Amino acid sequence: MIDFPYTLKQLRYNTLTAVHQFTYDDEKALEYFENLIKKNTGELDYKTNVKGKMTGWDFFGKDPEFKHFINNIFHPTMMKHVGILRGESEKLIQVKEAWGNILNKGDKVMRHHHKNNYYSTVIYFDDTSPLCTDVGKFETHRGLVITIEGSLYHWVEPVIKERTCLVFNWSAMTQTW
Repeated sequence: MIDFPYTLKQLRYNTLTAVHQFTYDDEKALEYFENLIKKNTGELDYKTNVKGKMTGWDFFGKDPEFKHFINNIFHPTMMKHVGILRGESEKLIQVKEAWGNILNKGDKVMRHHHKNNYYSTVIYFDDTSPLCTDVGKFETHRGLVITIEGSLYHWVEPVIKERTCLVFNWSAMTQTW
């Protein structure tokens, strides 16, 4: 396996929930994703649990840079963590949705979960507001990638300045022959 210069941190809680995080420091890629989000919101603005601007649910699904991130950075980094995927044979992941959102001053994300997915991951482009969960708050910073279990309730309190992030839901899948 290729060794990437990312540190994966696992935080455990009494609820048997694990939160996985690492910092993605490719500034060129971060700028690319952030600019795409800023230029392509509108489709779902203020229509979902995100009370802010949003791209479509699968906006990043076919983006070559996002696929590169998933295949060459995210998946290899997450696979280093023992037990993050649910079974020995589950060596692949399937991204189900991938979207961007922008919260302006006063916008928020309502408390919700992603129970139909094993995991939900967020890439942050700033340190505007922490991720709130039923197991605690997580401070954010540019390039932080946080993965939570899909069943964990989470939200964002009203922000004091603009906050941009890229979110994707995913699950493990078994290799088929």
